[in-house]
Amino acid sequence: MSQVYKYWRIIGTGFSFAVFGLGAFIIALVLLLVLYPFPLKRSSKQRCTRYIIWRATWLYIRMMWFLGLLSFEFKNIDQLRSDGQLVIANHPSLLDVVFLMSIMPNTNCIVKAAMWKNPFTFGVVSLAGYIPNNDNGEDLVNKAAEILRSGQTLIIFPEGTRTEDEHDLSFKRGAANIALKAQCKIRPVLIDCQPMTLRKHEKWYEVPNTPPHFKFTALDPLDINHCIDVSRPTSVQARHLTRFLQDEYSKWLPPA
Repeated sequence: MSQVYKYWRIIGTGFSFAVFGLGAFIIALVLLLVLYPFPLKRSSKQRCTRYIIWRATWLYIRMMWFLGLLSFEFKNIDQLRSDGQLVIANHPSLLDVVFLMSIMPNTNCIVKAAMWKNPFTFGVVSLAGYIPNNDNGEDLVNKAAEILRSGQTLIIFPEGTRTEDEHDLSFKRGAANIALKAQCKIRPVLIDCQPMTLRKHEKWYEVPNTPPHFKFTALDPLDINHCIDVSRPTSVQARHLTRFLQDEYSKWLPPA
């Protein structure tokens, strides 16, 4: 029976991926036909798009739960619903950003540039005003800092891609540079997925023997002024802040 259940989860996962791609395409098409002809500010259209993404991802995650593909729990997520936060998270699974968007009603995000090349996701990420991670480094930092100053919340995965080894994290300096540029606090989110699934280089049909359980914990915000020596040059601050964040996540993650 366990083998039959695993086959069912492979079929269900394939179905879920198809729903995701088709759903993103339909949402973008409907928005282009219904919302975008109206003479509204671009910011208002983006906010409406993100609201729809929030509701759609909320339903999507629960569809996967209903199909028996996964389970999940959230801790302290009310802390993620206020505007103007820089939210960072470790990135063990392909589904991490979908989960985060499902609990944050109006958020911006730095996402893989490949989503702009995918015909199913290009429309929705463009209409939502998300930032592709292939922007020039300085331009990306400036754009992200401006987004935070405008009161929007921004999600970023400091690793830049999915985790290869959750006990050997490797953070890039993007999140630190953005926090320093915007002079904002950092809200860490700890993601734990057991057993691991949809990791980097892992095919969608390589499902674990048991359904994965996702746990998302919003932690207290970090004041960068208390984490590093802000009297040092900016480049040094960014390097030290990156190392600080990486070390903190290594402590927070469950032991091997």
